[in-house]
Amino acid sequence: MVKGRSFKSTRNYLFAFLIGTIVFILVISLSYYFSYMEFNKNSYLQDQVAYSIFEDKLDYTFFNKGKCSKEHFDKITRDLYNNGNVMAKLENKLGKDNEIVIQRKKFYSLVELEHLEFLQMYEENCDLDMDYLLFFYSNKKQKIDLSDRAGRIVSNVRKTNDDIYVYSFDANLNTTIINKLKQKYNVSSHESPVVIVNGDEHVNNFDNIKEIEKHLD
Repeated sequence: MVKGRSFKSTRNYLFAFLIGTIVFILVISLSYYFSYMEFNKNSYLQDQVAYSIFEDKLDYTFFNKGKCSKEHFDKITRDLYNNGNVMAKLENKLGKDNEIVIQRKKFYSLVELEHLEFLQMYEENCDLDMDYLLFFYSNKKQKIDLSDRAGRIVSNVRKTNDDIYVYSFDANLNTTIINKLKQKYNVSSHESPVVIVNGDEHVNNFDNIKEIEKHLD
C-alpha cells in the first residue's frame, strides 16, 4: 500500500510538473507573439508616418506645393510627432536596449533630420524666425533618470510655447549621423542630457522649463 501511494504521488507530481511546464511555455509564447504583433503594428505606423513626411517635403521642395503655408508645415510636424509617439510605444513594449528598437530609432533619427532641414528651408524661404530644440539624451544606467526628467521638461516647453519644435536624439546611438550631429553641435556623450537651443545655446540645467525658455528668441 505504501509503495502504491508513493508511486501515485510521484505520478501526480510529474503530471503537475508537466502541466506547469506546458502552461509556462504557452505564456512565454503568447507574450512573444503579442510583442511581435505590437512591433509589426507600430513599425507599420512608423513607416507610414515617415513616408508622409518625405512625401510632404518633396511636395514643398520639388513640386513647390504649399510654399510658406503654415497649415502645410503644421501637417508635416504632426506627422513627425506621431512618429515619435510610435517610437516611444516600441521602447515601452520591447525595451530601450532591444536591438530592433535601436534599429528603428536610427531610422527615426533620419526622419527628424529631414524635418529639421525642412524647418530651416521654410524659415529661410518664408522670412520667418522659428525656435527649435535639439535634445540629446542618454539611456545609460547612470544617466537614464536625469534624461527622463529632462525629457519631461522639454515636453513641457513644447506644450507651453507655440511654434517651437523639438528633435530628440539618443546620444549613445553609434551611427555616423548621430556622431556628426554631436560633432556639429559640440556635444559629448558624457554631457547628455543636454538641450541645444536654436543650434547654439547649451542647456544642462533641468530644474524647470524657465531654464530653457530664457534662451528662446
